Amino acid sequence: MPLILLSALSLVAAGGDFGPLERCVPADAMAAYFGRPSPEMLNAPTGGTAESLASWLITLKGLGVIPRDGRVAADVIGTLPILWRRPHVAMLLDVTSEQVRPDVFRLDQLQAALVVDSRDIELAIERRIRDLLATYTDAEHGTVVPREVDGTKCFRLVDDRLPAWAVLEWGQVGSYFVASFGT
Repeated sequence: MPLILLSALSLVAAGGDFGPLERCVPADAMAAYFGRPSPEMLNAPTGGTAESLASWLITLKGLGVIPRDGRVAADVIGTLPILWRRPHVAMLLDVTSEQVRPDVFRLDQLQAALVVDSRDIELAIERRIRDLLATYTDAEHGTVVPREVDGTKCFRLVDDRLPAWAVLEWGQVGSYFVASFGT
């Protein structure tokens, strides 16, 4: 299990909470981006222009109107309204490359994580995950395994088309949604 998910689980299992998002970022993280919405954004009613546009993009993608090569962009745009309404942190924990020829490198390993204060948007996050799983995985290649760690339910996605280290894990830890990528 990736370090960030273990850290989150151990904090909550000990009766704690993340407190400030800074507490969930490991000291040796390579980079972290903190999203801190203004109080107006936190308390704004749902259904604004950006959320409506995102909802339409997701619907059009589901209907097959958006071409295959436009799906990633549609998914990014469809996910942003969820993130920018709640405090969150995206972090790069580790990245390595391997040299395949002189002056040619490719990704060898990657570890990253996302933590979102998910109070009041748990259902929106769950729906978004289901949509993303339906878009990018299938029963032939991808396996979602439900797990329970220290009393917290989490999930692991392994796809045989990806390298062995490319594992996605996610779960609700206290009032936070935690997703991690890499082993």
